[in-house]
Amino acid sequence: MESQRRKLSALIVASAILVMVVLSGSLFFLVPVPKVSAVTVEPSLGVYWDRSCSQPVSHVDWGRLSPGQVRDVVVYVRNEGNETFVLVLTPLNWSPENASQCLCLALNCEDRKIEVGQVADVILSLSVSPSIAGVYDFGFDMVLEGRDFFLGDLNRDGSVNIDDVAMVMIAMWTVPADSNWNPKADLDEDGVIDIGDLSLMCLEFGKSW
Repeated sequence: MESQRRKLSALIVASAILVMVVLSGSLFFLVPVPKVSAVTVEPSLGVYWDRSCSQPVSHVDWGRLSPGQVRDVVVYVRNEGNETFVLVLTPLNWSPENASQCLCLALNCEDRKIEVGQVADVILSLSVSPSIAGVYDFGFDMVLEGRDFFLGDLNRDGSVNIDDVAMVMIAMWTVPADSNWNPKADLDEDGVIDIGDLSLMCLEFGKSW
């Protein structure tokens, strides 16, 4: 009887250890480690943690993220150049590459003009797709630049209109080796003018300087 009790106790302990191992393994894969993005800026602007612009931003720590979650980070951008500009945010160097398909980075003032010397409150938002799968860790860099034109304003006339759309359509499905290639129409800079560029143009359509 005593022998049976010992065997039963040993079995219970072994089962408990197995459950703990399985659970810890699951937690290891389901709870990601903090994610940090390096921030690069051009000389005409500065990015800071405080409105007084005394604490420069070199990186953003996104913390722990879950499927369907949106994480907002507030920074302060100052126009340190000598011309009015609109702020443009570009995420680069996604790791793994397919992370860009289930993570979306955006800012709240892409069509807002920032005057010389002005400090603007900027919200950087990183959203995670509810259906994210196969991505347990990720990384990317953020490039912030000030432009005196909108990305979709291909002819630089101050507005994104049907003329700019026509320029994309004329160069559609071309690559640099083609005679009708237009580098300005390659809005996502992937070396081919396609639906991706047309989609970016649609998002810009109607903006005016």
